[in-house]
Amino acid sequence: MQGALRQLVNSASRLLSECHSHALSHTHTLDPKFVTQQVIQCAYDIAKGAKVLVTHFHLAIPIDQ
Repeated sequence: MQGALRQLVNSASRLLSECHSHALSHTHTLDPKFVTQQVIQCAYDIAKGAKVLVTHFHLAIPIDQ
């Protein structure tokens, strides 16, 4: 679970950094396709970490029948 939390936090920080760097770049020298791919990868990594956490907590909570 620690790994999933770490992945979630690191990916969110990376996404924030990518977006912030691009927003502050006045010349926008980076290729828009590259920036878009980086943002998509960050979002995908966040989703993977969230899925692990949801699965962990879902399995930890007993379901009354």
